[in-house]
Amino acid sequence: MENKVVNKNLNILDALRGLASIYVLVGHARWLLWEGYHEGYKLHPGAYNFVDKVGMYFFSLFQFGHQAVLFFFVLSGFVIHWSVSKRVDKSGKFEIGDYLLRRFRRIYPPWLQLLFLPVFLIK
Repeated sequence: MENKVVNKNLNILDALRGLASIYVLVGHARWLLWEGYHEGYKLHPGAYNFVDKVGMYFFSLFQFGHQAVLFFFVLSGFVIHWSVSKRVDKSGKFEIGDYLLRRFRRIYPPWLQLLFLPVFLIK
């Protein structure tokens, strides 16, 4: 019973990590694609229609990207440490090779797909 509760709590923490990463992603898109409040809306509020004003207020919620990055890193460190410490408690020793292999299998396949995606999109 206790193991199910721990796994449920880790799933909640993983969901929070995912939300933080989406928050940072939208914040970067906002930073790159929008002229901003002071350079755009504040100077020319009449040029914005209702939908643009709603979008401006909605995307202004994503101005705390620095804090979301810090939250993501701290939470990721905790979740990674927790999962490794559970394995150490079960086996009694830490195997660096097994840890690195599991991290490699988790991180590199999506990274390689994103790395080579432009090659297929250009042609």
